[in-house]
Order: sequence, then C-alpha cells, then structure tokens
Amino acid sequence: MIRYTKEQLEKNQVFASRELKDQILELMAEKNSNLVINFSYTDYGGTFFDKVVSKFFQQKRELENEIDYLVENTIYFGENFWLINPELVAEMDENEIEFEGLEEFYYQCEAEEVEEYVNYFLEEHPQIELDSFEKQRLKEYIENNCTFNVQGVDFAEYAVEEFVENTLNKNIA
Repeated sequence: MIRYTKEQLEKNQVFASRELKDQILELMAEKNSNLVINFSYTDYGGTFFDKVVSKFFQQKRELENEIDYLVENTIYFGENFWLINPELVAEMDENEIEFEGLEEFYYQCEAEEVEEYVNYFLEEHPQIELDSFEKQRLKEYIENNCTFNVQGVDFAEYAVEEFVENTLNKNIA
C-alpha cells in the first residue's frame, strides 16, 4: 500500500500507464481529492494483502457501487489497483486499514488458498486417502506453518509430506 498525492501523479512519480495516470487524475479532480492509495502486485512483487484488498474492493463495488477505483492488469499476473474515494483514503492509516468486512474477507481468502493447496497436494499424491478429520488436520498444519504470497501458500512441500507420513501415518511413496 502506497499513498500518492496529485502532485506525484502529475510528475509521473508512480508506476502506472500514462492512460491510467490520466484517468486517476481525472477522477481525483471529479472527487476533489488530493490523495490516492495504490495496491499493486505481480508474481514477483507486492503482497498477498495487496491482492486481497484489490479483490475486496472490486467485489464490494460490484455489490454496492460506492467504491471509486481504477485498476489495470500488469505483466506477470498482477494488478495495479488505485483507490480514489477521498473518505476512504483519509481514514486509512499507512500501517492499518480498517474497513468493514475486510478482515473476514482476508481470512476467507487465506482459507481458500489452503483448501486449493490441499486439493492440489492430494491430486499429486493419489495414493493418499484422508478422511475429513485428517484433511482438517492437514489444513490446520498448513495454515500454521506457511506464509501467504501473491501466488498462494508458500512453504516446504517436504514438511507437508513428513507431516502426512509421521503424524497422519499415511505412506507417501
């Protein structure tokens, strides 16, 4: 998350296409705003949080149509998301974002990433059959021992294999 002023946009001190910068400046003028917030990510940069915030506000706008933002796709499967609502931007601290439903949405996205990885892991190891209790234990292990990045769950796969073999007593080989 980076805050930018109108002056920084006008001096091209931001990473966005010329067309997007012009659209941002136009919307800022329309909203009488001097500040915007940028959330950007690609497979090589940004954070899981940036990805979640972008997704959150895009979905929220679809439901309520009260959020003003602009977004463009970037190379390497990313997005460059600009939040332009003056009221929201003013409320957001540099280190903390509080917006109704965002925290719950963040944890939901984490759970979806873990679920996706567990399904992938089990597809890659078809010889392993887990009942619902064992699958839940595997999810909890991953949640407690991973980090999240823009590509999803990040941790050492060998550690998951060891957990499955040693704790769930399932043969990997």
